[in-house]
Amino acid sequence: MTFSKSRIPFSEPRFQLLSLAFAAAIGSGCMSTVEHEAEADDEVYQIVSERRAELGAGSDFSINPSPDSLRQRILRGESVPEIGALTLLQCQRIAAENSRDYQARRESLYLSALDLTLERYQFGYRVDLNGGASVSGGDSGAESFDADAGLTFQRVMGNGANVVLNIGADMFKGLASGNLQSLFGTLGLTITKPLLSGSSEEAIFESLTRAERRVVDQARNYERFRRTFAVEMFSRYWRVLEEVEVVKNEETNFANLKTLRERNEAHGEAGRLADIEVGQARQNELRAEARVITARQRLDGLLDDLKFFMGLPVDIELGLDSAAFQTMNNEGIRPIAVLESDAVALAMASRFDMATSLDNVADAERTLRIVEEDLGAQVDLIVSGNNSNQLHSDGSTDNSTLSWDVGLDVNLPLDRMGERNQMRAARISLESAKRAAFENADRIRLELRDDLRRLKASEDTFLIAESSVPLAEKRVESAALKLEAGRAETRDLLEAQEDLLQARNSRITALVDYQLANLDLFLDMEQLDVNEDGVQTRDLDIIEWRTSDNDLNQAGVADATAENIAGADSTASAGEPAKEGR
Repeated sequence: MTFSKSRIPFSEPRFQLLSLAFAAAIGSGCMSTVEHEAEADDEVYQIVSERRAELGAGSDFSINPSPDSLRQRILRGESVPEIGALTLLQCQRIAAENSRDYQARRESLYLSALDLTLERYQFGYRVDLNGGASVSGGDSGAESFDADAGLTFQRVMGNGANVVLNIGADMFKGLASGNLQSLFGTLGLTITKPLLSGSSEEAIFESLTRAERRVVDQARNYERFRRTFAVEMFSRYWRVLEEVEVVKNEETNFANLKTLRERNEAHGEAGRLADIEVGQARQNELRAEARVITARQRLDGLLDDLKFFMGLPVDIELGLDSAAFQTMNNEGIRPIAVLESDAVALAMASRFDMATSLDNVADAERTLRIVEEDLGAQVDLIVSGNNSNQLHSDGSTDNSTLSWDVGLDVNLPLDRMGERNQMRAARISLESAKRAAFENADRIRLELRDDLRRLKASEDTFLIAESSVPLAEKRVESAALKLEAGRAETRDLLEAQEDLLQARNSRITALVDYQLANLDLFLDMEQLDVNEDGVQTRDLDIIEWRTSDNDLNQAGVADATAENIAGADSTASAGEPAKEGR
């Protein structure tokens, strides 16, 4: 730094002014913890919003729990009348709000984006201001005052050059005389650029690329979790309502058997019915009563599990709105047709975990190239310059010096034991990543094949139960009429009522099984959306709505995934830093 040679007196007030300016500069760089948190949140939420938008998600994201959540309101003893009849959408929101696992997933995504902000800072303009002051003396008191300040600018350029600019000032003052003794100003510049090993763009930006990729992976994991969580909520909610219907069926059956037992007892007392038939009716009534007790107990257990899953106290009374369930119960199912090959192809192109597996292969290939580069010679070009001046109390300057240096820092590949082991480990990691990608592709095929089998089986089961219910109802009606006419025995009516109960319970179970199998199929094809309106399946060209029970033509699946895995690094991956920002 070059100072003006004009004669400017350095008086005590001027020294105080410089001290105040230095203190103000330090104070301007200080923020409260709340301000730091707000600044970090702004950066992180922007990154998370961008990454989730790339995945088609647009819902709000925050890691701050709501103080007015339903759980907190209940624990505070507030009246919450809305828990009397919760819809599925309300349950999903409550569960997402209170779930500990959900919160942990949000925090994992947040922390990965927080790490990325630091990596981006490392590759941006970095400014650091520091300084210090000290007073020294002896028996006579303070004798001298020393102060220094420094301002540093640092930037990693796109070609890997690390540029550091230092601006500093040192001051010494004699306190006894009150006169400035010396003031030094310095200006230094250092440039370090790798020429061989570590000079490639991949090596230079590897840490930033990894940080970007971690955010993408966490965003995928988070969105996948939101969908599986919503399907789990859907399953638990409808299983409770299914059990409600089962309890109703068991109670109806118990009431019918009680009526039959009373009728048989009256006929038995009149001598028109044998004791064995009276005993049969009583025995079936007792079994029906036991089933009612078991079904109610099972319902209470499912409700407690649902409340625990939603993060609510299990001792509260919780009601569910069954309007949508009853509509589905009345309408039945709408069969779909989808080829296995189409479902697998769509899943391979859409599944988040498959995309992450391919990214892992690309990461492993890039890492191998970098460590192979490190096996060669390391040559760094170092250029530095420094200028210093001394300012006296009368304003004059002297001792101005300028120095510079250009050199090479060379590390020949004579000892590369560590780099050799890293290279070998990287090659093994690449093969492991490829195996994991193939395994994941096989697992996806397995999941979809199982989904389609479950969907078809639940469809067939429902259609059978759907046909069985009216037949069983007619049998009960016919057996009751014949029993009254004396042309049938009590056992015939009991068997017909038992078959009717089983048909009704089988129908409601098969109906729920079909709906859940349908959701699982769309989930495993990555074709579910979770938003403010709940869980929604996407409209797909590969889906055909069937009007009759036709078998699916399950075609074979061509193994095209091998080509994708082998060439994973040839395509750009989401989350890789753009070259324009380098």
